Amino acid sequence: MAISVLESLWMMQSLKPSRIAEVRAVVDNHDDPNTPVSTIRAWTLGCLFSVFLSFVNQLFSIRQPAIRFDTNIAQLLAFPLGKAWERWMPKYEFTMPFTGQKVNLNPGRFNKKEHMLIAIMANTSRSLPYTNYIIWTQVLPQYFNQQYARNFGYMFLNAFATNFIGYGLAGLTRRFLVYPSYCVWPMSLVTIALNTALHNEENQSVMGPFKKKWSMSRYRFFLYTFAAMFVYFWFPNYLFQVLSYFTWMTWIAPENLNLNILTGMHNGLGLFNPIPTFDWNVICFSTDPLMIPSFATFNAVAGMFITGLFVLGVWYTLYNVSRTLDDRGMFDLTKYMDYSAPQGGDLLKAV
Repeated sequence: MAISVLESLWMMQSLKPSRIAEVRAVVDNHDDPNTPVSTIRAWTLGCLFSVFLSFVNQLFSIRQPAIRFDTNIAQLLAFPLGKAWERWMPKYEFTMPFTGQKVNLNPGRFNKKEHMLIAIMANTSRSLPYTNYIIWTQVLPQYFNQQYARNFGYMFLNAFATNFIGYGLAGLTRRFLVYPSYCVWPMSLVTIALNTALHNEENQSVMGPFKKKWSMSRYRFFLYTFAAMFVYFWFPNYLFQVLSYFTWMTWIAPENLNLNILTGMHNGLGLFNPIPTFDWNVICFSTDPLMIPSFATFNAVAGMFITGLFVLGVWYTLYNVSRTLDDRGMFDLTKYMDYSAPQGGDLLKAV
């Protein structure tokens, strides 16, 4: 539904004041049509971050937990680059070949419309294709060992075919999911709010904790926060990895299978673990509580919990896992094939 989200970014800028408070708080209801948008600066930085985000997200997609760069990363990094372009790039005008259109290398002040265009370009390329893991499954020898899947043409066509289906469905449903004013895409509000905050150069003091006034700039606050996150990242990911999957309840009775099923994070369902992780990558695996409104986060968590109860029922009633394990409690392929081999079992035996 990427097209729906992107269209909503533009449509929110031109509507009358919304009846939804969250929209009114971050979205302007007016526009300056004389502000340049499709500049060489916007297209250059947009293409740069499109390649950068897609490269990083693909490279770390098989890491557990995955590291993902979202649109907001491109927004934050594009702002200083746009300002640097505004300050140091010469004001040189040239004519585009074939079209005859005059283009200025430095169109002046880096504005929020250019910035939003860069964010939209990065947003369309940051997500991985739906066929991402299909290629891994085909190529790896322990699975299908189909080496033809390494071919660039095959990967390109496979990925774009599924993506175009998604774009087509998004276009068909935009009258239901984008145009109505009651349809709110929370991630779009975050993108607009960040864009507005970066281009608002007013730095008013605000009252903080202990009745102290704070006048720190936005970027200084971001740099301090970034430094703290960089330092803390090493603890759950390298120095003390138990913080990522904090299965502390299983430490009470390590040999208790039922406790591991109910609260374990690696081999269990993790349903009744109130403190499951201290790793922000794990917390944001499905939803980002700092970006998504609380009602949407609670709705997603409640849905996953209820679904987990159904899975728990299937685990205990419909499938006897012990019939697929050997004397050491390890998976036994022969017993599994004899007990519940799926269709295509001959292929699994061959693998």
